[in-house]
Amino acid sequence: MDEQIYTLSGLHCESCVEKVHRRLRSHPKVARVEVTRDPDQARVAAMDGTGLQVLNAWLVTIGEYQLSVVGEPVPVVVKPPQPAPVAVSSRFKPSSSLPAAAPVGSGSGPSVVAAGVAAARPTGVGNRRVDPAGAGRSRPSRTGAWLVTYKPLLLVVGYILLTVIGFLAATGSWDGALAMRLFMAGFFLVFSFFKFLDVAGFASAFRGYDLVARVLPGYGRAYPFIELVLGFAYLTNAAPAATNIATAIIMAVGLAGVIRAVVSKQSIRCACLGTGFNLPMSTVTIIENSVMLVMAVASVLG
Repeated sequence: MDEQIYTLSGLHCESCVEKVHRRLRSHPKVARVEVTRDPDQARVAAMDGTGLQVLNAWLVTIGEYQLSVVGEPVPVVVKPPQPAPVAVSSRFKPSSSLPAAAPVGSGSGPSVVAAGVAAARPTGVGNRRVDPAGAGRSRPSRTGAWLVTYKPLLLVVGYILLTVIGFLAATGSWDGALAMRLFMAGFFLVFSFFKFLDVAGFASAFRGYDLVARVLPGYGRAYPFIELVLGFAYLTNAAPAATNIATAIIMAVGLAGVIRAVVSKQSIRCACLGTGFNLPMSTVTIIENSVMLVMAVASVLG
């Protein structure tokens, strides 16, 4: 197994990062992939013999993305020239100097031809066609775009909250400490489930911003198991002091890495729900980790 860091050209947005990551990850000889922006790089762990030319040939099918050795010039992708489009006028206007011919056997030929020409004439002004279906369309607002982006995370947290509230209502016990313990149990169990769907992919994405995973790659692979253990510990109320202290330490370290990534404006994906959803790293991730840290500390002090 060989791991290399390459300079990556052609990235423009987070969608490009996700596209390149998904394409490289699909190569049968690639074990781990980490794609980042600022700097635009790709860290690829692959079997021996999977070199630069093989990876670039694998990328060429999805766009002008190219890998190069760090410090060397980026190869230029030359696209074949495209034929110039032929301009065709969409407006048809018959010449008034040519008389309309009447069909054989018809006594009202000119009126029939004129009606046909009028029906064939496109609507619009000049050569510009009018699309009534597109009228009134507007781009989604910032709030709408934010809700679409974070919809998976909001749904997961909402379901956990509803489950906790339902349990408290059924038992008639509205204890704050119990509510926090149940919420943290649901949080770790559900979030670990999504990470288990692609442990290798999660570890690669997690390594892009977590301080410990950068130094110890095995920490990223072990993290879903850590969350699973913490989830069951909160659910069964086993060793509450040790569980809360461990959670506080893990959340504090994770929060430091998240803040570092957000402040440095790195365009990387948040791996809190694994690789199944394309969630950007933002202040939402900071709030998520901060809430868990505060609840763990409050449980220790309480």
